[in-house]
Amino acid sequence: MKPAWPDRRHRTLVLAGVLLAAALAQSIPARAQPSGSDRATAQALFDEARRRMKAGNFAEACPMLAESQRLDPATGTLFNLADCYEHVGRTASAWTMFIDVAARMKVDNRPEHEKKARQRAAALEPKLTRMTIQVGSPAAGLEILRDGVVVGSALWGTAMPVDPGSHTVSARAADRKPWETTLEVKGEGHTTEVPVPELEPLPPPPPEPPPTASASASQGPTAPPPLTATAAASSATVPPVVAPEGSGLGAQAVAGIVVMSASLLTLGLGGASGVLSMQKHDTAQATCFADLCDLPARGRGPGHRVRRPVDSAACRGGAPSPGRGPTFHRTSEISRSVERSPEAADGRVAFRKSRRQGAARLTGKF
Repeated sequence: MKPAWPDRRHRTLVLAGVLLAAALAQSIPARAQPSGSDRATAQALFDEARRRMKAGNFAEACPMLAESQRLDPATGTLFNLADCYEHVGRTASAWTMFIDVAARMKVDNRPEHEKKARQRAAALEPKLTRMTIQVGSPAAGLEILRDGVVVGSALWGTAMPVDPGSHTVSARAADRKPWETTLEVKGEGHTTEVPVPELEPLPPPPPEPPPTASASASQGPTAPPPLTATAAASSATVPPVVAPEGSGLGAQAVAGIVVMSASLLTLGLGGASGVLSMQKHDTAQATCFADLCDLPARGRGPGHRVRRPVDSAACRGGAPSPGRGPTFHRTSEISRSVERSPEAADGRVAFRKSRRQGAARLTGKF
């Protein structure tokens, strides 16, 4: 006689329990073998949790058992945690853990513990609160999450046991607006359906705004427009005046320096010419008396005198005034041979009376 197989509804619940247990197992990170300190802490937490459970304080005992199971996983701790969750109303978590304990007891060949765990799971099954996620037209790459945990597409449309209380269901897909809802699930044996709407496509990105004046100023000066054919020809014909590299002067400053240098050179040449003329004038005055001048340059000897007009500027030191005669009047009484006085050699001026009447003598340097 063939063994009797459970009906379809029972198989669906068992499958949901196995998947829920697998999800809980995946949520616990893989860890190495517990250390001696972790085992000691886990045992202390387990003992304290058992004392509080006996006192009826299940709300404080459950977190202790969960931490003990995390530090040092054990089948006995898991069974007590399932019992604690059942007392605080977390029926789905308790039901899943009882099923997990039964599977482990079967592997360990402990039929009595396996039977007890299955009986506890079967007693919780009618009390389970369930949630069904309905997806109408799924988008490409649609992903459904319940309380942050991904729900595979195989469970869409299936009533899954959940703990009574608040739950969040969300959906996301590429190039679509995300969707999310939060709902309260409660009631023993009650099933809550959550329809997921079709996700709306994301709007196209807005066009980039034109650059403003402030943005243009911050980006610096724009590039100059390209030269036309005429401008290129003119710029090639007349090269610009460029200051020497590294001088730091412009074209106007260079031109000013050139003009200033030429002016200074002209003033220097003019001043030198004036100095030479004054020296020649002083030499001429030193060798002249009245209308007689000594001309040694002509080769006649240092004592030779030559008469010249008395109105000469070289002998008078100035031009005659209109309507008046020269400073020294011309006379025939003046001797042709006038010797220099000793006073002329040391720069002094002396007047001497001539031997002849109506004549005077002026000696010295002017």
